[in-house]
Amino acid sequence: MSASCPRCQEVLSLERFGDAEVQMCPQCLGTLVKQMRLITLMDALTKDMRGVDFYQPIEAAETDPTPVSCPHCAKPMERFGYMETKLVYAWRCSSDWLVWADTEELGVMSVLYARTKTRRDAREAEAESEAESLNRRVHAMLRARFKSNGIGRGIPG
Repeated sequence: MSASCPRCQEVLSLERFGDAEVQMCPQCLGTLVKQMRLITLMDALTKDMRGVDFYQPIEAAETDPTPVSCPHCAKPMERFGYMETKLVYAWRCSSDWLVWADTEELGVMSVLYARTKTRRDAREAEAESEAESLNRRVHAMLRARFKSNGIGRGIPG
C-alpha cells in the first residue's frame, strides 16, 4: 500500500537507513517510521557523528505546526516533543504506531539522540572504570589481610 506525504501529498518511497526501513517523501524529505524502529533509525543516522561537540547548545528546529494526518489511517496525528524537549516536535499516530518528522525535525532529533547516547556511553565507561578500581582496592586489602594472618602463600599477588 503506497501512502502519501502528509505535507505535500507526494507518494512516499520506501528507503533504508542501516537496518531501519522508513517511508520518505522524495520532495520534502519528510520521514515516516514505525515507532518501534525509531531508535534503529536514530542509530543509523548518528553512526558517523564523530567530532560533533555534544555540549554545544542545540537550536530548536523550525517546526511546521500545521497538523498532519496519518498517511495510513487518515486520523489526525498528535504533536509531541521528542525526548520531552521543546527543541523539536514531531507527529505520531497512536493507532498505527507511526512517527512523522519533517527533515529539519529529523536532523535535530538525531543530534539530540547522539548527544544523549554519547553522554550515556561516557557515564557507563566511567562507572565501569570505577568498579574496576574498587575491585583492585578490595583485592589489595584482602591480600594484605591474608598475608598479615599468615595465610597469603597461595593467593596470587
